[in-house]
This record gives sequence, C-alpha cells and structure tokens, in this order.
Amino acid sequence: MIAITVRDIADGSPVPDLPFLIRGLVEPLRTDEQGVLHLRPGNLATLRPKGDDWSILRPANSVDPQEQETVWLHRYLRILGSICVDSELVELDPSRVRISVVAVGEDGTAGVVAREGLDTTWFLLHSLRRIKNVCKVAEDGSFEATIPRIPGFAISAAMPGWQPDQVPVPIKSDPCVVRLTLSKETLVLTGTVKSADGEPLAGVSVCGFV
Repeated sequence: MIAITVRDIADGSPVPDLPFLIRGLVEPLRTDEQGVLHLRPGNLATLRPKGDDWSILRPANSVDPQEQETVWLHRYLRILGSICVDSELVELDPSRVRISVVAVGEDGTAGVVAREGLDTTWFLLHSLRRIKNVCKVAEDGSFEATIPRIPGFAISAAMPGWQPDQVPVPIKSDPCVVRLTLSKETLVLTGTVKSADGEPLAGVSVCGFV
C-alpha cells in the first residue's frame, strides 16, 4: 500500500473527505482529514474522483507510481467577460471578435506553475485545444467561458484591425469577472522629405489624410 496526498492545484491545499472510484472496487475510497488516500500502486491508473466537482490531472509518464506522493485535482472556473473598443466612433462587431484561452505562466512564458510529479505543460496544451475559440460574444460585448481552475491561464480577445488585449484569469473568485479593451491599431511612418533635386528639406510640415 502507498499513501498519496490529494491536493487542489489552484492553491496546493489538501482535499479531505473526497471519495474516489477505482476500477474493480465496489466501494469508493475516501481521503482522510489530511487529504491522504491509501491504495495500491496499481490502482493509480484508474483512480478518479466521484462526481463532477473535481477532475484529476494525470502525472507525467516518467513518474514511478511507487514514488508518487501527490495527486493533483482541479475544479472548473466560470468566467464572465466583457469587451469594449477604445473609440467613441466605432461600435464593437461581435461577429469579428475571437476569444482565446492561452497559457502564460508566472513569468509570462508558455506553461503554468510547476507541480510535483505533474506534467502541467502537456495537460494545458491538450486542454487548450478543446476549449480555445469556443466563446461567442453577444451584441453587448459580453461572453461566458468555462476553463480549468489552474494557475497560468489568461483570456485573450482579438478583432481584425485592432490591437488585441489579454488579461490573466483570477482563479480565486468564481465566477470571475474580466474586462478586455480593444485599441485601434496605429501605423508609424518614417521617411525623409526631399526637394526635386534630391536634397533633404528641413522644417517641412507633413500631414496625413484619411
């Protein structure tokens, strides 16, 4: 028998009194008051929480079940978002807005907070493929999304011709509220004003027209 501590990946806290189903066993196993589960190493492969409140994150293939000390779980997080444009002259066109869920990590790079014995990068890549670009934006710029409650996610909004916006997901509140603002793209032109003879001209005013 081995002792495994079951923890919430959002904050690392143990999850006490949680029933688990194991293939071949009629009665579920429960974690104790410290979130510890006692089971055989061979049962880890079919271990899953009972009910829909929690989902298990599978460990990396390189982790030996005999050496595994932690099982990481996550809940799902509901996001209530809104999008606006940084212009009084243009209205938001919801049909052209694309909402994406991206992995940003603590240092701004792809990936999430490292957890003991857990291949979080693999999990995120496969999760993002399932949930990316599935949100629809309403006429008032609002949208809803459901993502794993795991540190390292961000919500991104993009629309052709506008600068995209991205905000990290605050996992401590559920539902969490996010607001994204799209800014008009700007184009910087540089050049030299010359005379008909090819000489540079100083003090000339340059104007642009639309």
